[in-house]
Amino acid sequence: MPNFKRIYICSPLNADTEEGIRENVAKARLYMEVIGKIFGCKAVAPHAYLTEMLDDRIPAERQMAIEFGLKYLTTCDALAQIGNTVTSGMQAEIELAKQIKIPVIEADIACVDLSAIIKGADRFAR
Repeated sequence: MPNFKRIYICSPLNADTEEGIRENVAKARLYMEVIGKIFGCKAVAPHAYLTEMLDDRIPAERQMAIEFGLKYLTTCDALAQIGNTVTSGMQAEIELAKQIKIPVIEADIACVDLSAIIKGADRFAR
Protein backbone atom coordinates (compact mmCIF):
# COMPACT_ATOMS: atom_id res chain seq x y z
CA MET A 1 0.00 0.00 0.00
CA PRO A 2 1.35 3.48 -0.82
CA ASN A 3 2.80 5.52 2.02
CA PHE A 4 0.70 8.69 1.99
CA LYS A 5 1.09 11.29 4.74
CA ARG A 6 -2.01 13.29 3.85
CA ILE A 7 -5.01 12.41 1.68
CA TYR A 8 -7.56 15.02 0.60
CA ILE A 9 -11.17 13.84 0.83
CA CYS A 10 -13.20 14.83 -2.24
CA SER A 11 -16.92 14.30 -1.58
CA PRO A 12 -20.16 16.20 -2.14
CA LEU A 13 -21.14 19.04 0.18
CA ASN A 14 -24.07 20.81 -1.45
CA ALA A 15 -27.63 19.50 -1.07
CA ASP A 16 -31.15 20.75 -1.61
CA THR A 17 -31.79 21.21 2.11
CA GLU A 18 -29.88 22.37 5.18
CA GLU A 19 -30.36 18.87 6.59
CA GLY A 20 -28.80 17.41 3.43
CA ILE A 21 -25.76 19.67 3.79
CA ARG A 22 -25.38 18.65 7.45
CA GLU A 23 -25.62 15.01 6.38
CA ASN A 24 -22.89 15.50 3.76
CA VAL A 25 -20.67 17.23 6.34
CA ALA A 26 -21.14 14.28 8.71
CA LYS A 27 -20.31 11.85 5.90
CA ALA A 28 -17.14 13.80 5.02
CA ARG A 29 -15.98 13.58 8.63
CA LEU A 30 -16.62 9.86 8.59
CA TYR A 31 -14.77 9.47 5.27
CA MET A 32 -11.76 11.19 6.86
CA GLU A 33 -11.75 8.64 9.65
CA VAL A 34 -12.17 5.64 7.34
CA ILE A 35 -9.59 6.72 4.74
CA GLY A 36 -7.16 7.72 7.49
CA LYS A 37 -7.43 4.29 9.07
CA ILE A 38 -7.21 2.39 5.80
CA PHE A 39 -4.10 4.25 4.60
CA GLY A 40 -2.58 4.93 8.03
CA CYS A 41 -2.37 8.67 7.37
CA LYS A 42 -4.07 11.98 8.01
CA ALA A 43 -7.15 12.37 5.83
CA VAL A 44 -8.55 15.87 5.46
CA ALA A 45 -11.87 17.23 4.21
CA PRO A 46 -11.88 21.04 4.48
CA HIS A 47 -15.55 21.16 3.50
CA ALA A 48 -16.37 19.20 6.66
CA TYR A 49 -15.28 22.17 8.78
CA LEU A 50 -15.45 25.29 6.62
CA THR A 51 -19.24 25.16 6.82
CA GLU A 52 -18.89 26.26 10.44
CA MET A 53 -17.39 29.56 9.23
CA LEU A 54 -18.65 30.01 5.68
CA ASP A 55 -22.06 29.58 4.04
CA ASP A 56 -21.91 27.57 0.81
CA ARG A 57 -25.10 29.26 -0.41
CA ILE A 58 -23.45 32.71 -0.41
CA PRO A 59 -21.38 32.89 -3.63
CA ALA A 60 -18.48 34.92 -2.17
CA GLU A 61 -18.18 32.59 0.82
CA ARG A 62 -18.46 29.51 -1.40
CA GLN A 63 -15.64 30.87 -3.56
CA MET A 64 -13.46 31.45 -0.48
CA ALA A 65 -14.08 27.88 0.66
CA ILE A 66 -13.27 26.48 -2.79
CA GLU A 67 -10.05 28.49 -2.98
CA PHE A 68 -9.03 27.35 0.50
CA GLY A 69 -9.70 23.71 -0.39
CA LEU A 70 -7.71 23.93 -3.62
CA LYS A 71 -4.79 25.58 -1.85
CA TYR A 72 -4.87 22.90 0.85
CA LEU A 73 -5.01 20.17 -1.78
CA THR A 74 -1.57 21.26 -3.00
CA THR A 75 -0.14 20.13 0.36
CA CYS A 76 -1.55 16.59 0.05
CA ASP A 77 -0.06 13.37 -1.32
CA ALA A 78 -3.28 12.03 -2.87
CA LEU A 79 -6.96 12.78 -3.39
CA ALA A 80 -9.68 10.28 -2.46
CA GLN A 81 -12.76 10.75 -4.64
CA ILE A 82 -15.68 9.31 -2.70
CA GLY A 83 -18.59 7.81 -4.62
CA ASN A 84 -19.84 8.26 -8.16
CA THR A 85 -21.41 11.73 -7.91
CA VAL A 86 -18.98 14.48 -8.94
CA THR A 87 -20.07 18.05 -8.20
CA SER A 88 -18.55 21.13 -9.83
CA GLY A 89 -16.45 21.76 -6.72
CA MET A 90 -15.22 18.18 -6.72
CA GLN A 91 -14.40 18.40 -10.43
CA ALA A 92 -12.14 21.38 -9.75
CA GLU A 93 -10.37 19.39 -7.01
CA ILE A 94 -9.91 16.35 -9.26
CA GLU A 95 -8.56 18.48 -12.10
CA LEU A 96 -6.07 20.18 -9.77
CA ALA A 97 -4.92 16.83 -8.38
CA LYS A 98 -4.22 15.63 -11.92
CA GLN A 99 -2.49 18.92 -12.78
CA ILE A 100 -0.15 18.70 -9.77
CA LYS A 101 0.32 14.99 -10.47
CA ILE A 102 -0.94 13.45 -7.25
CA PRO A 103 -2.86 10.16 -7.33
CA VAL A 104 -6.67 10.24 -7.52
CA ILE A 105 -7.99 7.28 -5.55
CA GLU A 106 -11.54 6.30 -6.44
CA ALA A 107 -12.96 5.16 -3.12
CA ASP A 108 -16.42 3.65 -3.40
CA ILE A 109 -17.21 3.79 0.32
CA ALA A 110 -20.16 6.18 0.05
CA CYS A 111 -22.62 3.42 -0.78
CA VAL A 112 -21.87 0.95 2.00
CA ASP A 113 -22.43 0.63 5.73
CA LEU A 114 -19.64 2.86 7.04
CA SER A 115 -19.99 1.63 10.61
CA ALA A 116 -18.95 -1.84 9.43
CA ILE A 117 -15.98 -0.39 7.55
CA ILE A 118 -14.77 1.55 10.56
CA LYS A 119 -14.82 -1.58 12.69
CA GLY A 120 -12.93 -3.49 10.00
CA ALA A 121 -10.53 -0.66 9.17
CA ASP A 122 -8.57 -1.20 12.37
CA ARG A 123 -6.73 -4.06 10.67
CA PHE A 124 -5.33 -1.54 8.16
CA ALA A 125 -4.07 0.93 10.77
CA ARG A 126 -0.32 1.25 11.02
